[in-house]
Amino acid sequence: TLHFNTIAAITLSQRTAAMATKKRKSDALDGKIASVGRAKKTKAGRQSAWNCFRRHEQERDDNIMEELCDVDDDEVKGELIQNALIGFAEYMIDNPVPQQNSTGKVLGDDGCKQYLSSVKEEIKDQTSSLPIWINHEEVWYTELRNRVGTGKKRDLITGAWEFKDPNSRALPIRCAASNLRQSERVWAELEGVDLESICKSMIAGDVTDCYRERAKLVLTALAVGRGGEVAFLRYDLFWWDDIYLCPEVIWARLKTTMQQPIYLQGCCDGYLCDIYHSMGSYFALEDGLFRLDLSNPRKNRLVFPDLRGVTTDTVASRMTTLIRAHSAPELRQRNQSRSIRVGSNTTLASHPDVLPEEQRNAGGFKSGYNTDLYTRMNPKLGMTAANALAGYKNARKMVYPPSLDSLAGLVDGNGLDRLMEKLYLISVPQFLPHGALRTFLQTATAKLIMEHPSMIADLGRDNKMVKKLVESMTKAKLAATPGEAAQRLDHWSNVIRKDYRTKNNLIPSATDATLLEVVQQQSVIINQLVLSNGNMERQMEKQTGEIASLRETVQSQSTSMVTALTTSLMGSLQTVWRVRSGNANNESTVSSVSSRLNKPPTDEPPAGEPPADEPTVDDSTMPMAPSSPFQQAAETSVNESSLPDLVTAFIGRIQNMIQDANNNGGKDKLAQLSWSEQQGASVKGVTVKETLLVLVNEKRLHTKKKLYDIEPASLLSKNRGHYWACMELVEQVVTQEQRLVLQLKPSEQGKIDDFDDVLKITAYTIENAAFKKMEELDGKKTSSMRPTISGLGNRYSKYCDNNKVERIKTSHKNLAAVPLTGSGSITSWFSNVKTNVVNVLSPGRKKQT
Repeated sequence: TLHFNTIAAITLSQRTAAMATKKRKSDALDGKIASVGRAKKTKAGRQSAWNCFRRHEQERDDNIMEELCDVDDDEVKGELIQNALIGFAEYMIDNPVPQQNSTGKVLGDDGCKQYLSSVKEEIKDQTSSLPIWINHEEVWYTELRNRVGTGKKRDLITGAWEFKDPNSRALPIRCAASNLRQSERVWAELEGVDLESICKSMIAGDVTDCYRERAKLVLTALAVGRGGEVAFLRYDLFWWDDIYLCPEVIWARLKTTMQQPIYLQGCCDGYLCDIYHSMGSYFALEDGLFRLDLSNPRKNRLVFPDLRGVTTDTVASRMTTLIRAHSAPELRQRNQSRSIRVGSNTTLASHPDVLPEEQRNAGGFKSGYNTDLYTRMNPKLGMTAANALAGYKNARKMVYPPSLDSLAGLVDGNGLDRLMEKLYLISVPQFLPHGALRTFLQTATAKLIMEHPSMIADLGRDNKMVKKLVESMTKAKLAATPGEAAQRLDHWSNVIRKDYRTKNNLIPSATDATLLEVVQQQSVIINQLVLSNGNMERQMEKQTGEIASLRETVQSQSTSMVTALTTSLMGSLQTVWRVRSGNANNESTVSSVSSRLNKPPTDEPPAGEPPADEPTVDDSTMPMAPSSPFQQAAETSVNESSLPDLVTAFIGRIQNMIQDANNNGGKDKLAQLSWSEQQGASVKGVTVKETLLVLVNEKRLHTKKKLYDIEPASLLSKNRGHYWACMELVEQVVTQEQRLVLQLKPSEQGKIDDFDDVLKITAYTIENAAFKKMEELDGKKTSSMRPTISGLGNRYSKYCDNNKVERIKTSHKNLAAVPLTGSGSITSWFSNVKTNVVNVLSPGRKKQT
């Protein structure tokens, strides 16, 4: 290993001073002028590359610049330059070149090629008049550079060097687990995995200027920009496109010295990285449209006046510091301002609707062909990329942003103008009434109203933006009280959201798990319909036999009722007559009446034949009469009759579905509808389905009580708040057939084929209905697909509190006993019971006998 730290580096300034007297005048001027206007990082990078080159020369006791001064023949100079660059290329391939950072890593193939280019450019700047540089890219340099990359890759693969590029991590606007490589999926739930999680962390703290800094990050991501370029945004280079209904801005690409028009689109679903919501919050809370000193138009036209006079390197460094402050430790060193550009460009490259030319134009990249000189940005070339970055699946369709026009008829003539006056402090002329960007401000206001319930759900009612919107409603005389303002904002939000989704033909966003569940539910419904049609004829054939059986059952029950009534009546007559008269003859009379009532009609003597002598009935042999003949008949019916037809038909449909799935080899897929031991081991929280299975296993449902009055044995008192709230919600969706299935006794369960699967599918259906009911009530679409007791209980409690809905059992609303969301206490009270459910209701359990 070579120890480079012991070799002194010669700086560019020292080299230029030493050689100025030996060079021709034109060459000296070339070297000075070429460095003018370069970025600081570019100069620093070239200095690092030149230092590395000089270390290589010192090992060989060479100095290319001195040798060039001693030679007069231009062709010989060209050969010296080629040989020097070839030697440097071989040196970097065979030796580790440390990166210029604190990671201790070595340069990869891209880094070595960049070093070679930097050294070549430095030499060229001093010798630009030599013929060696005529068409040098095509003639010899491109091949040399490619060979450096290939050789270094081979060395990294076969050698012992550890390579890691600290700047390669992509920071997209929104990141799902499917967008991460297998080794990166451990980051899926970490803060900082995407820009949305960083923005949420920023505004959740409500710290000073957090909405302004969030707007800078969002604009940089939507522009596929570099870290410091946001400082040059100006309102006088900002327009509203009245055809495509989105903002158009001029974005300065510093590295390529190009001012490029770009188009910005609002987020498809969400507000954390939405252009309208981020700018609207910045305008409302941090006076982004107010300029105190109007005498400085150059400063007042800037979107972010705080960046005036700040170097782009400083802006990028501040942005990196901000990103890392809101990133998990595992991602802190990998995230920086450059990651935003990488993430946005990666999103465009992976979107099926974005063409390579559209991706290149969106990021201001050059293709290297002359077509760049004859291509100009226009909406059709930029809108697809803008829509893709905003999260639209079909990026080539027209997008309609949220609009205040949907509130027409709900607000008086100038009510919304009054709201905007109270919401924003405006001195920038473009945003005043009739200004060029007034429509942009109206769209931002519509987005703030539409996402008002979402902000409450995510950040609480104490959030600055939430409170600002409610206060502005009351100040604008659109509501008399804050409570009325909150209710009206919720209503307006639903109206705007419905109009927005209708115009854009949007459905609520769904994860892969949601889509799979929907497909499974539809499959169950289709199977039930098919089975119903197939069983129709068989059911009709059975109806005749069932009617006959029903007639026999009615006759048998009538006979039993008459017999019980007769026995009770005769016992009462005996007692009364014995007390009143004490006459022994009365006993024979009673016995005669009893004999006639109990004797079948065929036992009656023929007409005209005298009746036989009736025997005397002994009191000791008289049967004891029941307390109530109707009670005896009811007990007989409950204990001996079959299941109700309603439950039988319901269970039959599920059994047929299971049988068909088994015949088609799809029973394993059907089993996915229910919770199993393998699935339960990797998830958090206790679901409604698991809870119902526990209650059945503990035999707690053999009662007429409501579900919120029944508790598992292991339920702790501190967890009752969420449990009661969740079961109040479940009680609203459970059907009669489902309730009867849950209440079946073990003796009845053992008579039903595949009862374990029937029970689990029934519990799953109840759980899914409760989850959908909660979505209908609060209108909140979540990415979580596990309807847990904690989650549903918390959401239902908040819904009741926010909408003044009276709970069924007000005595249960003990907020002190309700655990905090995400505390894990709801999970802990089922830690031991879940194992019992697996053992009792696992798919491989033997049927009950």
